Amino acid sequence: MQLRVGIMGGSAGWSLLLQQEGISFSIVQDGERLQNFSAIIAGDDPTKNELNELRHYLDTGGGVLCSARIFAEMSSIRIHERYIRSLVPEPESNFSTIGFVDVFSACAIPAGANAVLADGEFALRESPFGGGYVVVLPFDAGRLIVDDRQSPKSFYAKTKRLPFERVSLVSKGGVRKLISRALEILHHRRGMPFIHLWYYPEDARSVFSFRIDTDFGNDDAIEELYDLSRTSGIPFTWFLDVESQEPLLPFYEKMEGQEIGVHCYEHRQYDSAEKTISDIERALKALKRSHIEARGFAAPYGQWNGAIHEAIAHYGFEYSSEFSYDYDNLPSMFSIGSAFYTALQVPIHPVSIGTLRRQGFGVDHMGEYFKDIVEQKHSQRDPIILYHHPKDKHVAVLERVFSIVRQLKIPAMRMVDYALWWKERNAISLRIEMEETTCSVKPALLTATQWLHVTRENGTEAFTPMTNAIDLNQLQWMPVPVVPSLPLDIHRIRRFNPWIPLQRTEDFLFKSFVHKL
Repeated sequence: MQLRVGIMGGSAGWSLLLQQEGISFSIVQDGERLQNFSAIIAGDDPTKNELNELRHYLDTGGGVLCSARIFAEMSSIRIHERYIRSLVPEPESNFSTIGFVDVFSACAIPAGANAVLADGEFALRESPFGGGYVVVLPFDAGRLIVDDRQSPKSFYAKTKRLPFERVSLVSKGGVRKLISRALEILHHRRGMPFIHLWYYPEDARSVFSFRIDTDFGNDDAIEELYDLSRTSGIPFTWFLDVESQEPLLPFYEKMEGQEIGVHCYEHRQYDSAEKTISDIERALKALKRSHIEARGFAAPYGQWNGAIHEAIAHYGFEYSSEFSYDYDNLPSMFSIGSAFYTALQVPIHPVSIGTLRRQGFGVDHMGEYFKDIVEQKHSQRDPIILYHHPKDKHVAVLERVFSIVRQLKIPAMRMVDYALWWKERNAISLRIEMEETTCSVKPALLTATQWLHVTRENGTEAFTPMTNAIDLNQLQWMPVPVVPSLPLDIHRIRRFNPWIPLQRTEDFLFKSFVHKL
């Protein structure tokens, strides 16, 4: 039996999701038997013949993940339409690990929904059907994952005032976790292990990267941060606004163990690809004169749009990082519509010390905020990528963060190193054949750092290097760690935050004043 997920009639977003998760998958070809797949994803455009094949697959014990609209066509079960802002799992439920998931979309809820709440109503259905098993979503996740809407959103803190930033409207990381958990459940219900490429080198539970957007930082602040990197043993990734940093380029050139990337030449947003390309060209020429090679890019203000994307593709950057495209998530390939591009998107947590300062956070509250973020992401096996501006100071807060990272023994990587490792992971075309308790893995071991993560229905997990044959009975099985429940007051992050319009007005007036000068 192959442990392989089939995508039937799905959008390109489904391939993006499964590649992110490192799951063995392929597009179902005409005439291909669905019984050759351990689970099937049914996209929102099935033919009548495909619906019949899905029914037969379920009758013979298969597992199907689909939207409520597809399930209604397949089963005649009723659905009702409604707009869903966010999904919130119940504590200790089968989907408790997905976190708070922003959707902000027109959805359809199936009759018999029994999992994950949307404004007090269950929105997902997880149940036996026919002779098999289904997980029914209120949306087509393949379409939702390529949604490019942006909006200011608040982020949870224990303080009364909440920090906010303009980010991707859809929680793409939450959608990915939902899909991963659904496919895991379907495999387990069929008595199969769930196996995928792990997210980090070997069996590391996370990685830590620290990014600096220089944004007019002066030489004292830059030197202080570089000293912090060396004393803490944590390499930094520096994105230079080259116009302001040009006098300091000889200093950057002599830095050891750091990564230098492009933020911009002139720190501003442009409304066309041509202007963006021209700005990046000036930055790259200045860096080249100082013998600095930049392989990563991060747009000013974390903003992403088509013009920025064209510029990234034009210069062949290895990766980019814009939290208005994605945040708090694993790396992924860029996508526009059904097209994917070679530049990798490496998301970060979008709240910085500067963000907290604007909301009146003191040093202790800043430290507590980032302590909670690091510990939360570590427990959820998420990458921990934070960012900072030299002008925001508060190095003591950073020292506290780095101390926690060392205590948790989280490996520290430059963003480019994680991006290149991830691209190597993406190049693996995973095939897994299972016979009794032995898995035959193809390709065989490509690199010592690319491992597999395996889970079983009894709530245990194991990590293993890729080899030609893996005997599941010989693996070191451990209980899957319990992820802490969401805070009881988590819903307040989507209530009206009066500081958002106030500070946006302040920013607009400030920019208008500076522009007139």
